[in-house]
Amino acid sequence: MVQTADRHAYLQSHVLVQTALESVGVRRGAGEWCIDPRGKPFIPGAPPFNLSHRKTHAALIVGLSAAAVGIDIEPWNGFDFTKDGPALAREHFTHQEQIELSRATSQSNLSHRFLQIWTRKEAALKAHGTGLRVSPSNIHVGLEGMSGVAIEDNGQSRHVMVTSLAHPEVACALACERLTT
Repeated sequence: MVQTADRHAYLQSHVLVQTALESVGVRRGAGEWCIDPRGKPFIPGAPPFNLSHRKTHAALIVGLSAAAVGIDIEPWNGFDFTKDGPALAREHFTHQEQIELSRATSQSNLSHRFLQIWTRKEAALKAHGTGLRVSPSNIHVGLEGMSGVAIEDNGQSRHVMVTSLAHPEVACALACERLTT
């Protein structure tokens, strides 16, 4: 059953998309939402965009070129690493990412490190357009700075740049497909 608050957040976030697209010249009602062959939503004639929303937070990225973009957010509070984190990290993180996670200095730092890596993986996969169809354990995003990530899907490799953004309430990462000429 969809909660009223969830429905409200969903509607607000989609109004955010429409407003942002209007700010870059896309007329309201210019096109219906469609799904590309990789499963990524788009509006014909609009620049690439991606939306993430969790509870009372939303994040939107709008590209200014043809490069695909992705964004992901996860609230810092409400995540207890000790409950699900170890199993998720073993299943979805690379060996090096697990080492980076193990360098946490406190339980809070451990949860923060986990969410930073997780949002970076999600943003990269969303920019790539596959979402979790590609296993997160197959890509290494690391924890710090901007990372270049090669993502393989159906014999095709695409390169994505991913970085984290600082925010006091959410872990946030954005990614942009690196176009080659």
